[in-house]
Amino acid sequence: MRAVFLLTLFVVVVGVLALWGKTSAAYTVLQVGEHLFEPVSTEEILGSREQMRSGARHERRVTPLMKKIVAAKHGWRCACGCREQLTFDYHVDHILPLWKGGSNEEGNLQPLNPQHHAIKTSLENRRP
Repeated sequence: MRAVFLLTLFVVVVGVLALWGKTSAAYTVLQVGEHLFEPVSTEEILGSREQMRSGARHERRVTPLMKKIVAAKHGWRCACGCREQLTFDYHVDHILPLWKGGSNEEGNLQPLNPQHHAIKTSLENRRP
């Protein structure tokens, strides 16, 4: 019953935004909400917790849902400072790289267009 209510609410919100001419907001809701009704496997949840306990800090574990949440929080704009709209093939970057002790937590992630991500990565790889 709860899933039916959430789906109805989701459809109403997207419809209202589209009617008001807020197509970019409706698109954002659709992008983030795309994974609301997908089942999450227990293995995926437990696997990431086990890796965290075992100290596998260098494992990149960003789910498609997390990728969309990070992009939506940045207004679907590149976080490098240029504020360009993200391209369809945008990347999620670790602000503090994993090899420097960074984590896969949402606060350490930012969306970048691929060319900006490549520049940032090449600058980071110039280890002192």
